[in-house]
Amino acid sequence: MYHPAGVAAAEYIELTNITQEPVWLYDDLELEGWRFTDDPDNPGIDFRFPIFDAVVLGPNESLLLVADGLAFESVFEIDEAVQILAWGTGKLSNGGEKIQLSMPGELDELGNRSWIRVDRVNYSDGTNGNNFSQGYDPWPRSADGLGRALHRIAPYDTYGNDPINWQAGEPSPGLLERE
Repeated sequence: MYHPAGVAAAEYIELTNITQEPVWLYDDLELEGWRFTDDPDNPGIDFRFPIFDAVVLGPNESLLLVADGLAFESVFEIDEAVQILAWGTGKLSNGGEKIQLSMPGELDELGNRSWIRVDRVNYSDGTNGNNFSQGYDPWPRSADGLGRALHRIAPYDTYGNDPINWQAGEPSPGLLERE
C-alpha cells in the first residue's frame, strides 16, 4: 500500500515467509539485522530489523512494516498476532520506486557493510497505461491513491519483481490469501 486513500501515513509493506521453516531477520554471524529500503543506493527509508529482540517469521507468517503505527491503526484493524514494525522516517513514492529486502553481508576493510538482496520489487503507479509513446506501464492504476493495494497474485511460485504477478485489490494487511 504505497499510496493509501485518505490517511497518507497509513502506507504499509507486508512481508511473508513463504518457506516451511522459520526465517530470522537477523544474522548472528554478522551481528546485524536485515534491512528494508526504498532505494538501496540512496534510501529515503532505511529500516534495520532489531538485533536485540530479533524478528522471526514462522512458516507462512507475515509481518507489516508501516510508515506510522498510529496512522496505520487509525485506518486498519489488525489481528494482534500480526507483528507490526514502524520504519520511522521516509515514505514510499506515490509514483513508483524500487523497494528491497536485504540480509547483511560482510564488512569491507573500511567497515562498510555489503547487503545481499533477498527480494526486490520495482513498482510503478500505472499512469502511463497503454500510452506506448511514454512507455507501457503495466502496473495497476487503481493502487495509486484510489483505495486499493498491490497484492502478489501467487506469492509461492512466481517472481516478485514482475508486474504481471501483481494485481490491485482491497487492502488486507496481515491476511495473506492462501491458494
